[in-house]
Amino acid sequence: MNWDNIQNFSSNIVFGFLLLAVTIYWINLFFFNWTNNLIKIGKLSAVGANILLFFILCSRWIIAGYFPLSNLYESLLFFNMDIIINISLY
Repeated sequence: MNWDNIQNFSSNIVFGFLLLAVTIYWINLFFFNWTNNLIKIGKLSAVGANILLFFILCSRWIIAGYFPLSNLYESLLFFNMDIIINISLY
């Protein structure tokens, strides 16, 4: 398996984790009035997405040989990771 396939698969998993987190937060907001168990699942999926985003950025760093902020895709991955970290702290 090459790095492109691993990064593509990891990006798809990150999308699934974030979709799960958003769905859980919206369901929790509208139907359950902020139940703690669902919030924990949402935060766990956000943490899993951050770990995978960190793995994607590090693997791109290893392949390219420089910190991956040279194009818009890599910058948006980094920005997305920062936003998720800030939101999941609250």
